[in-house]
Amino acid sequence: MIYIVPGKCDFCGCCVGVCPEDAIELLESEIKIIDERCTNCRKCVWACPWEVLEFHKEGIGQLPKEVSLPQALPPSF
Repeated sequence: MIYIVPGKCDFCGCCVGVCPEDAIELLESEIKIIDERCTNCRKCVWACPWEVLEFHKEGIGQLPKEVSLPQALPPSF
């Protein structure tokens, strides 16, 4: 499963552009993995310059499937 490491994402969108299943949703201040679409191809993991996305075969509960930007910070794009 693909997970998002909190606090690392700058919302650049590199992961969105490489996802063949359109399984990553990038809003103004939020990124989300859509499990129903994700095939775990890991293209997003390899494309991310900030190492925000991680693949874990067994899945882990402590990393979230979505991350929001704190209200005080503007998006980087």
